[in-house]
This record gives sequence, structure tokens and C-alpha cells, in this order.
Amino acid sequence: MKEGGAMKKIKLSTCFCRIPFEKLSELVHLRFIVGMETEEIMKQLPSREDRERLAAVALLDVDPANLEAAIETEDPMLAKHLFGCREKALKILKEHGIELRGSRRGADG
Repeated sequence: MKEGGAMKKIKLSTCFCRIPFEKLSELVHLRFIVGMETEEIMKQLPSREDRERLAAVALLDVDPANLEAAIETEDPMLAKHLFGCREKALKILKEHGIELRGSRRGADG
């Protein structure tokens, strides 16, 4: 997620709580278990909605200290909301046996 030494911001328009579990686990599997790059997955997704969901999923392994700097959104409340939902999403994934490989998440992970 770095571009020319600086972190590339992810344009965010949805939150983890708005992603059905099946789609969340599918995208997490492709991105973090299989290890596909976000851009590569984006090219394969047919709908704008799924690409927006992937943008949120791509933030799951961003260190919490860097999360706010990684987000570009027109809705400041969405960014605040995202912080709580992100931890809930990670917990739900872990309860289903899905953990991020090579995560940069911090102390919880």
C-alpha cells in the first residue's frame, strides 16, 4: 500500500459491518491467505460494490496507529466507525478460523 515511499490512501465508502460474512471471508481469503495483491483482486471483481468491500478488507492488516492516515473518505464519521468495526471483523474472522498471515495489525493479532 506504499507508493513512492508514502502510504497510498484507500478511498473508503463502506465498512466491515456492511459486508456479508461470506463475502468478507472470500475477500480476506484471496487477499491474505492466498496472498493476491489488492489491485489484482480489484480487476477480477465484477461489481463496484465488491470493489468497495475489498477497499475496506485491504485495511485489515494496516497497523492501527497508521489506519487513520491510510483512509480517504468524504464521511468523517465512517472513519471513526471503521475503527470499532475493524476489531469486530477481525474477531469474527478469528472465531471462524481465519487469521491474517503476515499481519501488521499490532498487539491483538
